[in-house]
Amino acid sequence: MHNRAGQEFRRAAYALDRRAAPLGDYRRRMKAKSGPQGAQTATAHKIAVILYALVKKQVAYDQRIWEKRDEQRR
Repeated sequence: MHNRAGQEFRRAAYALDRRAAPLGDYRRRMKAKSGPQGAQTATAHKIAVILYALVKKQVAYDQRIWEKRDEQRR
């Protein structure tokens, strides 16, 4: 693994395993579905997509988007 950005995104995803946050919930759902390695990769990808969107659109992170998605999923 030579991509430093990818390594950092995977490291951030690993740190979410026991967090009581929407991304932590996402990681645990993915871990149950596809195992620990797949969950780490999927969560790292989601973090990268969020960061890219924030930088590209130059907006602040909005927690309410996650809350709406969680309500729809339930």
